[in-house]
Amino acid sequence: MAREKNKHDLILSSASKVFAQKGFHDANIIEIAKDASIGKGTIYEYFDSKMTLYIEVIKFNMEKYLMRIRNQVMSKTTFDEKLEAYINCHTEIISEHYQYAGLVMNGSVEPMFNSKNTQETLLILLETRDKVVQIILDILVIGSIEGKFKNSHLEYYADLFFEMLNRSALRALMLHHTQDKQTLEKTLLIQMLINGIGH
Repeated sequence: MAREKNKHDLILSSASKVFAQKGFHDANIIEIAKDASIGKGTIYEYFDSKMTLYIEVIKFNMEKYLMRIRNQVMSKTTFDEKLEAYINCHTEIISEHYQYAGLVMNGSVEPMFNSKNTQETLLILLETRDKVVQIILDILVIGSIEGKFKNSHLEYYADLFFEMLNRSALRALMLHHTQDKQTLEKTLLIQMLINGIGH
């Protein structure tokens, strides 16, 4: 069973690379099979179509993203540590997986063949976004308990902070910001968060 899961995940990893490089329409199953060092037929043992594989790739990457964020945040104790861990981890993931970053940021995907596929894909992205915002909210609650700010409209600030960090991370990548510039933006974001929630 573990061997089956490994092959399943290997296909998803290879498909992630090929879809990210070529997009859904230009990617083909032969390239994915070649990257995974398996036969084309093996892919169809696990996924009945390219569209099914594409949707599973999105799920796979969103689950990996969430697990990595949770592990980093859970390993810390205080508000400052947790917020720093979240920011650093989220920014690293966007940098490493730039092609997928747009999916999480904008909730947008390539045009699908029918509305059912579009709805299913958007649902995965929206559910992921909600879970990340909940992680941020949990961090803000700890900040409130520590007296960093009053416990007021935290859900709104969690959602807003998610958007602000996404834009900052994408801007840093697109404009090739220096490490100093990225550190300054991160500091300003944290100050804006605390002062915005503040007294």
